[in-house]
Amino acid sequence: MNHQAAFLDLVQLHERTWGAEQYAGRPTLAQLLSAPIVAVWSGKAEITVDPRQARLQRQPVAGKDAYLLMTTHATAEELNTALTDLLLLRKVTPFAMRKLSKLYVNQKEVEIIGVKLVVNQKP
Repeated sequence: MNHQAAFLDLVQLHERTWGAEQYAGRPTLAQLLSAPIVAVWSGKAEITVDPRQARLQRQPVAGKDAYLLMTTHATAEELNTALTDLLLLRKVTPFAMRKLSKLYVNQKEVEIIGVKLVVNQKP
């Protein structure tokens, strides 16, 4: 199976699974097919902050607790920001309960071979 067919199969699976239901940041079909970078996540339901109680709450998504989720990104830096926020727990994000499963650049699957941690000594 070629790269294009594998990507399209995954997009079709995503669309069939979710139908008309939404999750935070769910891209449209047009966005999935035109985005330079598409990240495929697995994991649990969304995380939101309840401002009345100022604490985390799980928001179940209609029985789809562990289905794949997709996000689109214009640049690698944009995706890097989401991953850095997740890793450093700087803020609550929709990615908090997710694992990056696959990454596509120009509809071709790429392999992440490393991560570089950049540190700075506090004053």
